[in-house]
Amino acid sequence: MTTAGLYDESGEFSVHIGVPDKSGVGKGLMVAAWYENFGFSIRFL
Repeated sequence: MTTAGLYDESGEFSVHIGVPDKSGVGKGLMVAAWYENFGFSIRFL
């Protein structure tokens, strides 16, 4: 997701926001973040 999640904008998003993400055809965005042994994802519609 870090290198190809948002296609051409993946690298810039990762540098500015700091987390990997993935866009979808249905206008959704999944952001994943890890803290020690805990992980979560958020899906915006």
